[in-house]
Amino acid sequence: MAEEANGTFDAVILNARLLYGLFRKVPDTGALAMVFVNVIAPYILSCLLKQPKLLIFIASVLHREAKTNVKDIFCFERGERNSKISRHTDSKLNVMLLADAVARRFNSTSVTAVHSGKKLGEPLQVTADENLQEVKACRDVTGLKLAA
Repeated sequence: MAEEANGTFDAVILNARLLYGLFRKVPDTGALAMVFVNVIAPYILSCLLKQPKLLIFIASVLHREAKTNVKDIFCFERGERNSKISRHTDSKLNVMLLADAVARRFNSTSVTAVHSGKKLGEPLQVTADENLQEVKACRDVTGLKLAA
């Protein structure tokens, strides 16, 4: 899809979300479908699309409820042991971290993460920690490297 759509864009909105539905593992990566749709897919598109002038990630105020384990952001170890809402809130925190990581790397692109509903206030301070913004886990799963 990225190759077919790869042109020059003023703005790109990465709007994918999975909260309810089948939570099977994605065969290529072994990640849960929700984690793949919410975190890995925006990462892949960020790697493959030409850098637009504006890149918008759809986040959620629910990132504030995350109690994520950054060593297991794709739930490889936890699997489906935690609740659906917990996996969703964790994935939305990881979207915020991904947006920050992309913003640091895409110097000519304005990058933001927005809540699709009511106005999103200030994100948790933890999202400013550059050590948590590393995308090595996404790179390890997809084999793609985010441009510097």
